[in-house]
Amino acid sequence: GMAIAASALAVYALPGQSRFYLFDAETFYMLVARGELSHPNHPLYLPICAGVAQVLGVFGISLFDAMTFASALGSAIFVFAAHRASACLGLDRASAAGAALLCATVPSVVFFATVVEVHGPFLAFAGAALWQAARACRRPNDARLLGLGLATGLAATAHATGHLLPLLAGSVLLAEAPTLR
Repeated sequence: GMAIAASALAVYALPGQSRFYLFDAETFYMLVARGELSHPNHPLYLPICAGVAQVLGVFGISLFDAMTFASALGSAIFVFAAHRASACLGLDRASAAGAALLCATVPSVVFFATVVEVHGPFLAFAGAALWQAARACRRPNDARLLGLGLATGLAATAHATGHLLPLLAGSVLLAEAPTLR
């Protein structure tokens, strides 16, 4: 899983887009450049970008490239989480790797991994929620259900669509309920 995620990160980071995707990316860029790191709908996005930019700035990487890398990193973490979720749900090693590769190559994942946009970093949080849902399916207990709630709640602070993840997680839990012991 880590090798696939690292490979995805390398692939995503290489072809980064050279232009902004839609106007909101320009707004996010300007906010980070000015140090204004709050946003009502995506509270974690700007601080994540600022943190990545601060680390990569030491190496002379521009803010634009750092924000693009934040998208690549979030998408690669999603790929790793998809692998772990697949393994938790009982897929063998090769099948879990295949699932991770499929997730890594979904056109929308590849696109959002290569642009300055909220969706790239959000994918890391969505992946964590998916992984927690898989863990809760396999052995439901209070700690795992709490982890699932925290993961979906945190995802909602990375992007507003994270508010939909509890519905998705609940659907996964219900679908797996007949197989639970």
